[in-house]
Amino acid sequence: MRPFEEQKPVVVNLGSVQKETAQRIVDFLSGAIYALDGNIQKVSSDIFIVAPHNVDIMGDLKGDITAKAVFPWSK
Repeated sequence: MRPFEEQKPVVVNLGSVQKETAQRIVDFLSGAIYALDGNIQKVSSDIFIVAPHNVDIMGDLKGDITAKAVFPWSK
C-alpha cells in the first residue's frame, strides 16, 4: 500500500464497485490500517478515508459533506 508507506491519507470511493467486492476491499483496508496503527473513517455509504498513524482525522465529515462544504458536487 504505497500511500501508507509514504504516510499519506487516502480517500476510497467504492460507489461503482459491487457490494460483495466493496466489503472485501473494506475488510482488507481495515486489516492493513490496523496493522499500521492507522485510522479508517466512513464518510458516506460508499466513501472512506483511510489514514496512517501520523494523520489525524478530525471533524464531522458527514455533516460537512451534507452541507456541501468539503465536496460541493456531492449529493
